[in-house]
Amino acid sequence: MVIRILPLALLLACQSTPIPTPAGPEVGVIHVRFSISGGRSGTTSPQLQRAFFAKLKEGSDDIRQSTEIIPSNYQLGTAAYLLNAAPGRYVVVCAVTNYEGKNHFVYLPGDVIEASIVEVRPGSIVPVGSIRVSESRAWSTADELQQHFHQRILSGPQNPNVLQQLFPKAIDHMGEYGKLSNDPKDLERTRRDVRRSLNRWGWSNWPGSS
Repeated sequence: MVIRILPLALLLACQSTPIPTPAGPEVGVIHVRFSISGGRSGTTSPQLQRAFFAKLKEGSDDIRQSTEIIPSNYQLGTAAYLLNAAPGRYVVVCAVTNYEGKNHFVYLPGDVIEASIVEVRPGSIVPVGSIRVSESRAWSTADELQQHFHQRILSGPQNPNVLQQLFPKAIDHMGEYGKLSNDPKDLERTRRDVRRSLNRWGWSNWPGSS
């Protein structure tokens, strides 16, 4: 366990840092909030470290054919941001939390992933909503999308070490009892809040911040 935790914790800690600047007028911003409970922590919303998004293949509704797995590039409290998101459709597939120095990769249930589809247009702020999920080690009940993205993240952005490659399901978590809340009024309120934050973060010249 220690072999995995130390390098990964240091890697994730490095992203507490400068907020990315706008890459151009055509990019967008995705925002998602998490409430994660269960597992060994027994707490609600342990410290959020990162989220993973999948970018859907253009013209396809098959989430499994997504072209990229992209980690969030800014976190604030229980919210994860994908700043400078290229135009296209995205889903949220995984959250990474930390409790007592241990990082938990929580793969979201398939119905939550499917409900999280959003479209980024040039200069847009796109709130996904609030995702509530419980951690579980019961991989025998993992659905098809959880298994699919577990393998893709394990072989890609997570950059696994030997322990992860040998025992992937012994050290990662499956999300269960998941729910996405995306009330239109809440989404609009979040959009306004994100816009104010972006202006404070130096994005005032980006079209979506006005």
